[in-house]
This record gives sequence, structure tokens and C-alpha cells, in this order.
Amino acid sequence: MRISRRSLCLSASLFALIALCILPSAGCRQKTIVGPNVITPGHRALKCDTKVNVVATGVDKESIYVCEDTGFNHVTFDVKSGTTGINTFTIHFVNGCPFQSCADITNNSPQTVVTQPGMPLTVYKYQVYVNGNMVSDPHVVGGGGA
Repeated sequence: MRISRRSLCLSASLFALIALCILPSAGCRQKTIVGPNVITPGHRALKCDTKVNVVATGVDKESIYVCEDTGFNHVTFDVKSGTTGINTFTIHFVNGCPFQSCADITNNSPQTVVTQPGMPLTVYKYQVYVNGNMVSDPHVVGGGGA
């Protein structure tokens, strides 16, 4: 069987044309994750915290990020398992809070996060009192919502 130059050139041209059409659509792209953790270029995903453990020196996390998304809209403050010497604790927010109520938190009842403003992130300072003594002043970060 004989292959002519003309058919070889036609095949090579057709291959080049197909390659030019396919390669741009199959090139490197930003990976998109569908769902609550959508990542777009220039953005970073943050983990929504749902539990803060109270320890003798304050809390186990100096800063947490809260979300109002379904499934992540409650935050519980509780004594860390195995911790001794804590008879009572109080969480007192200084100027506002990201929860439905800004009353002092004195037990492990979940606090419901309210819809966060679609503005820059907001830092809410709070104080931790263990057995009546202030032991630390961490913060909660909210905002950045849609």
C-alpha cells in the first residue's frame, strides 16, 4: 500500500487543527470545589469552628472563625474533657458578638451564630473567667459573609 504526500500532509494538517481546538480547553485551570468550601483564585478557605474548650488558663484556641452556614452555625463553649480544678467559667464578650445573644455564656449550651455581614471580617474580643478570675482575652472572627 502506498501513502501519498498529499494524504500525509492532509492528515498532519487535520491533526494540528484538532490539537489547536482541544489544547486551550484542556490546559491548566484553577480547581473549583462545589459546595460550602468553594475556592476561587486569590481566596483562602477557612475552617468554621464549632467548639471551644475551656481550660484552667483560658481556652484551647486563641482565635476561632464562626460561620452561619447550616451545619456550622452553632458554637459550644465547654470545659475540656479531663480538665480538673474548674468549678465555673464565664465567657464575656466585650463589644458585640457574632451570636444571637451577647449575654455571658456560663455553660455548654450552643450559641447560634447570626448572619455575618458581607463586609470585611469582624473581630469580637471576649474574656474568659475561670472560678471567678479572668484568665485570658481571646477573640472570635466573624463576617466576610455573602
